[in-house]
Amino acid sequence: YAKKSENKYSKNLVDYKMNYTFLGYNSNDFAISKSEAGSIESSVLRFGFGDKEGLGYEIDNDVSIVPYRASALLWTQLSVKNLPADTLAAATVNLFNESFRFGRQTEAGVLVQFTKNSGISLGYEYSVIFPRHLFWYWAGSEVLESIAQGAVDNFIRKIAQSSPSAAPIVSFLLKNGISYGMYELRKKNMNWPFNTAPAMSYSAFKIGVNLAF
Repeated sequence: YAKKSENKYSKNLVDYKMNYTFLGYNSNDFAISKSEAGSIESSVLRFGFGDKEGLGYEIDNDVSIVPYRASALLWTQLSVKNLPADTLAAATVNLFNESFRFGRQTEAGVLVQFTKNSGISLGYEYSVIFPRHLFWYWAGSEVLESIAQGAVDNFIRKIAQSSPSAAPIVSFLLKNGISYGMYELRKKNMNWPFNTAPAMSYSAFKIGVNLAF
């Protein structure tokens, strides 16, 4: 569910918010070139829910450019075949293999809306998957990031009042900068700043076509 509304500080800016659920499946079987015999093969099934928000420029009533940040909770099942046994890699992968694991997904990107009902989005997605879900440590880490993001939101509101044209860029850089910094910290310490196990991480570039009804 997406909502675009006029920003209260400038008629040339728009506030964009979207709540969503997703389901995805990736596999070596989809590759154009087939894997060599005996090579490691993997597939990933994942689902979750999240939200996307951004402050953007409205070119006219229907056309807009919105830099955004998205955040989601997800559950991921990794399936790996032909992994050599008795190796450090095998011991690590077996913490995740054939089991659903909880994790966190974040995305930075730009939505370009050509008409009221259509557009494209370009994004960079990065995720961490936890070998175990330690609720209180996870909650503490999330609270710290939420405090930082809330402080940025207050700062952006002041920027929008004084320099509206700069607000979307400043918002995009600061909010995604915090998210990416937390991603790097959680790769080595899944519930940073608490001393916990490393998380599995992956990232991808994305391009999408958006249709609204």
